[in-house]
Amino acid sequence: VDRFSLQGEGPLIGVHVQTETVYNYEKNWPAERWREFFSRATSEMGARIALFGFQSTPPFEGKGIIDLRGRTSLIEMMSIIKNCCTHMVVPDSGVLCMAYYLDIQQPLKVISLWADPRQGVLRQKVASPNELLSHYPLVGKGKDIARIPVEVVMDLLLQEGLPCHLRSY
Repeated sequence: VDRFSLQGEGPLIGVHVQTETVYNYEKNWPAERWREFFSRATSEMGARIALFGFQSTPPFEGKGIIDLRGRTSLIEMMSIIKNCCTHMVVPDSGVLCMAYYLDIQQPLKVISLWADPRQGVLRQKVASPNELLSHYPLVGKGKDIARIPVEVVMDLLLQEGLPCHLRSY
């Protein structure tokens, strides 16, 4: 964690923008949704955004965006999530799965974006070992993840004490 200088003011939102996998449906939120989300999260929450993944495509730049794609090992990424992230916004991916099963006891609000809720941690139907993790899965109707509005993600990030349950859009 120390080599990335991530300590700072405001929340740090861990984001995995591109699952870097191929399915018969799109698992990734469109780049324009991510750009809108980054703009709103940095301005409305004073958040910083840490991008995770292997490849730095599509490109994202802007105030508060820390592009760590291709710059961290798995252990470094998990250390950043454990020690620095207050929130995560991620598609159904390995990053989501590993953060969900991280055996820690600290607050972490996770908003997950789904095209097919019959996969990943939703299919497994088990609780996170982190009893302080709040998980808000959002599903795009018709396996269309692009239908999930940025407004809903922002509302979930900004509100406290909401019930955690599957929501479709």
